Amino acid sequence: MTKTIVVPGELISDKAERGSGIYTENEKTYSKYLGVLYQGEDTQVVPLNGKYTPKEGDQIIGMITAQDMNGYILDVKSYHMPYVHKRSIKTELKPGDLMLCQVIGVNEIKDMTIDIQAKLEDGILLNVSAKKVPRVIGKHRSMITLLEKFSGSKILVGANGNIFIQDGKPSIVKNALEVISKYSHVDNLTDKMNIYLQKMK
Repeated sequence: MTKTIVVPGELISDKAERGSGIYTENEKTYSKYLGVLYQGEDTQVVPLNGKYTPKEGDQIIGMITAQDMNGYILDVKSYHMPYVHKRSIKTELKPGDLMLCQVIGVNEIKDMTIDIQAKLEDGILLNVSAKKVPRVIGKHRSMITLLEKFSGSKILVGANGNIFIQDGKPSIVKNALEVISKYSHVDNLTDKMNIYLQKMK
């Protein structure tokens, strides 16, 4: 599978292709996004930036931004802010609280229903583009394992790009995430990050 950086409207193929992040016009295929083009059995353009598109079963991290008598509104870096009823939560919450959630339903306009699993405390919140979460985690969790090893931190990555860090040296994780975000299109990124973290240490 080959991969290159493409821009919106860039010609990908002189024939109509199937895949995601692309469109066809006059039997030719173009990119919808600024992103990484993957060409294999199917053609795919993965955006380099963008809001989180929810999928049922995703584990995400949200921040409570507002409340009323009946429930809470959470910012999850998506197109819509989900609302959670107080009756489904055992503890009293307030704006600014961080919550670990699971997406349990998504409708046709990407509005999601979530289940709050836990309140996240005694840590800090960082974030990356949701499109770069797979690179932050790494194949078989290789990147996260590497970051935890060098930072001594516990790292929880939400599919929406919010990342909760406890203990250790969060500054190491922060610097590493900036590098991963900048070079997410590079091959063998985990190996390169290993060298980078060795030098930082």
